[in-house]
Amino acid sequence: MVLPGVVWLILFFYIPVAGNIVAVKNYRLSCEGLIHSLQTSEWIGLDNFKFLFPSNDAYIITRNTILYNGGFI
Repeated sequence: MVLPGVVWLILFFYIPVAGNIVAVKNYRLSCEGLIHSLQTSEWIGLDNFKFLFPSNDAYIITRNTILYNGGFI
């Protein structure tokens, strides 16, 4: 009876968390697999966001993300 809940938890919580980690690492996929790549990538903090937001496209990217999410909800 617990199996559907565990599957739901893994699919909708644990797997997307890997995407959050990639945002703050200098992620490079290695031939040893996804987990090894996440563990060995250099931690760079918010440098990816410091690169994104001063760009001219940051407003358009943010606007499109909000509009798409609002449209699909």
